[in-house]
This record gives sequence, structure tokens and C-alpha cells, in this order.
Amino acid sequence: MLGTVLRRRARLSLEKALEVWKVANDDERKQLRPILEAKAKRRIENRVPSEREALKARVRAALSEKKGAAEASSMDAKKIVGSRN
Repeated sequence: MLGTVLRRRARLSLEKALEVWKVANDDERKQLRPILEAKAKRRIENRVPSEREALKARVRAALSEKKGAAEASSMDAKKIVGSRN
């Protein structure tokens, strides 16, 4: 499942990438971290100032959180990404 997400990463908005991050397990997050960081660098600066700070805070919070004991399944990530081809 993560392979599908990684292949589609260019099409995901930053907001959708943050949703995928929420349901990713620790191993998936290791692979997603550089993608999320790069996407944030490229896309945050293109936002209007009122959106920019809130989005920066969401990215910082996501990258600093621990997944915890309850891990979401790959099916949750698939629901977020959708079944686009």
C-alpha cells in the first residue's frame, strides 16, 4: 500500500500528505518524512500568508509527533489517497 502512496506523492496536496502521515505506521513514516518535508518546502511558500503559518504549524506538529501504540492500517491510507489512476 505505501508503494502506491509513494508513487502518487506528486499528485497529493500537502493537506492530503498530512492525512496520510496521520495513519502511517513508524516504518512508513520513515519513508514519508523526506517526501513530506520536501512537499512542505515547495508548497507552503506558494500559499497566501494567512494560510502559510497555520500550515507550517501543522507540518511541524506532524513531524514531531510519535505514532503511539495504535497504528492505522494501510487501508486507512488508501481511503485518504483514493483510487485514482
